[in-house]
Amino acid sequence: MADPAQEIFQFILNLPQSVNPYEAVAVQIKELTQVPKPPLWGRIVRRVLAFQFFILCVQCITVLWLRKKAKKLKFFRFNKLGLIHIEVLNEIVFFMLLFSIHVLLDQSRPLI
Repeated sequence: MADPAQEIFQFILNLPQSVNPYEAVAVQIKELTQVPKPPLWGRIVRRVLAFQFFILCVQCITVLWLRKKAKKLKFFRFNKLGLIHIEVLNEIVFFMLLFSIHVLLDQSRPLI
């Protein structure tokens, strides 16, 4: 396959005089830059992954809800020495929730 710039250049040189070169090149570039439709297996895998991240999102919401119900939903606290103690479990679950929401929004975006 030749260089795309050379192909467009040859396309322009071979145009008849009656054709507007700007419109013809715009159509040619649009055809060359079309993104192909993803294959069937890719669409299936995408839906499976979206479903898995939906399950992860529900699990994270459940864990955070149960921690709040047990009055353990604190992201940091002070220990007896006055130092900050970070509650890693709550933070990990919270960031997993944010990540799963982000992936779900990204997966729901249609491919061109």
